[in-house]
Amino acid sequence: KVGKVSEYRFLNRFGEIGEYMRLELKLYLRNKMTKKMLYLITAVVLMFSLLLSFSDTYQGNMREFFVLYCFIICAVQGLSGLMAYEGNYIDGLMSRKESIYSLLRAKYYLWSCVLIIPFLLMLPAVFTGKITFLTCLGWLFFVPGPVYWMLFQLAVINKKTLNLNAKVTGRQNIGTGMQNLIAAGAFFIPFIINSILKVVVSPDTASLILIGIGILFMATSKYWIRNVYHRFMKRRYENMEGFRDSRQR
Repeated sequence: KVGKVSEYRFLNRFGEIGEYMRLELKLYLRNKMTKKMLYLITAVVLMFSLLLSFSDTYQGNMREFFVLYCFIICAVQGLSGLMAYEGNYIDGLMSRKESIYSLLRAKYYLWSCVLIIPFLLMLPAVFTGKITFLTCLGWLFFVPGPVYWMLFQLAVINKKTLNLNAKVTGRQNIGTGMQNLIAAGAFFIPFIINSILKVVVSPDTASLILIGIGILFMATSKYWIRNVYHRFMKRRYENMEGFRDSRQR
């Protein structure tokens, strides 16, 4: 029996970008391994949310780090292999003018929306007084700002196809030194910046600064994503060759 298949028609209003958002949703929600990855991420974030909300396991800087971790894990798992899944059908994407640019913007918008999940799961910790609402709001804006800018540079570097049936534990096979360095930076640089800000100003002011920086990067996302697109296109033949070679192995 053929079950009902969602076509995500609510995305029709967004035109071509909506089409690529639909493609991204189908990639992650209809593939067995990527779906397991999303379930695993949600379970991890939920676990830390419960620990932060109803226990004193984490205190001080460790508590701050794990709040940030819950936001960053979604970003890193979703974007560390940027363009690697698309390596399976990169030739089709390259056949249309600026399709890569629309795809990158679609990924940005969709994975920015995904951050609402850890934000909502962190609210119990806010209600129990373990963390402040401004802290959650700060990371909700900062991560899709500078952190996503950092991770989107991987679109230029990644040139190994990731098999659509690859297990979550096998994702590290696509990693290079630079890719691992960027992924590590996505975890630790925001924490270091936040720690420095809290030495200079109050915690609430630090969160407001993070929000301001995040909004600045989000407001200019169209421009820095276009910059990533142009740099990708300059390397397109090298990257496409890498995608094809790794696809055949």
